[in-house]
Amino acid sequence: TRVFELTVRPATSILTVNPSEITIGDNDNAHPFPSTISVSGVNGTVDDVSATIAGLNHDNPDDLEVLLVAPNGVGVVLMSGTGGANDVGGALGDAGNSTGVQLTFSDLAGAQLTANQIVSGTYQVSNLNGLANIGNGPNPPTNSDFNNGSLLGTFGGVDPNGDWKLYITDNSDASGTHFGRVAQGWSINITTKPAISDLPSTLTLSEDGEQQLTFTIGDDQGSAENWTVTATSNHAFFDGASSKLTISPKVGSNNQRHITIKPDANENSGTGDNLNKATITVAVDNNQGDVATHDIELTVTPVDDLPVIDFTSPDKLDENGDTVAVGQTTQVYEYTVTDQETTDQSKINVAISVDPASLVD
Repeated sequence: TRVFELTVRPATSILTVNPSEITIGDNDNAHPFPSTISVSGVNGTVDDVSATIAGLNHDNPDDLEVLLVAPNGVGVVLMSGTGGANDVGGALGDAGNSTGVQLTFSDLAGAQLTANQIVSGTYQVSNLNGLANIGNGPNPPTNSDFNNGSLLGTFGGVDPNGDWKLYITDNSDASGTHFGRVAQGWSINITTKPAISDLPSTLTLSEDGEQQLTFTIGDDQGSAENWTVTATSNHAFFDGASSKLTISPKVGSNNQRHITIKPDANENSGTGDNLNKATITVAVDNNQGDVATHDIELTVTPVDDLPVIDFTSPDKLDENGDTVAVGQTTQVYEYTVTDQETTDQSKINVAISVDPASLVD
């Protein structure tokens, strides 16, 4: 007997469906081309995506090229060159098999489709033809629209909101009677992970400056009140006692935070393009194993501060530079002056006398 502890982490899953039928002509693009699912109001970024085609019929599935494109233009070929010449889902005129097969594509599946008979099930993306030839007719997606990714994990980290597009083409190499359809449309199931929004990617501050920024964190699991949020930097700008790099909650909001950024005064380092530059990394952990990060490239502008004069306990000198007792006619006070940027020091003499003619130059 083996005893082990199992932790089940809830997943944030958004299922969206376009139930409209897609018709597939011979040696032609499907109609509509593309078929679209619009996603909106989803917090977080994509962690995982699965796609389902419901009710696929085709009498020569080897001709089919199926491409899924995310709102940011990145795409993955779901299937290409699969099933051979084996009728899939029953002939369109066969009422007993007209519902077709249901195919779900997921990176968690155990196997791809092959050139053999296609049956309903869950499969890895199955691009057997290599680079797909999507689009025989007008308005095909161009190569810049997709990167021909081999896994649905290619969509990881993208904003799920926007139009997801399914392009289907019949790439028959000869005219014939190869037709098909997707009778019940298609769907996507999106799992999200934490996201950070409203923070800039670059920021410029003077060395004496201080900036507070408000940003939003979240996913579709609800409140981020108890999430762990940190800010770190790779630079000595934030090593000194006068510096600040802190995170604080925004009053009245569970999903918003403040970050306060104040570089240490007179801290300059680096060379060339990296002079006075630092990277600030904001990290968000939902305490369920998911972490999101955002980098801010900080440029610090040096400020030439006035020198500092130490007015405490000056030495009293006579006109020859010798120490004298208090009460003599002429007294010269020597003070230390410090440059705030370089910490270089110098001396200045200040003469005080009851007889102006005896003042030291």
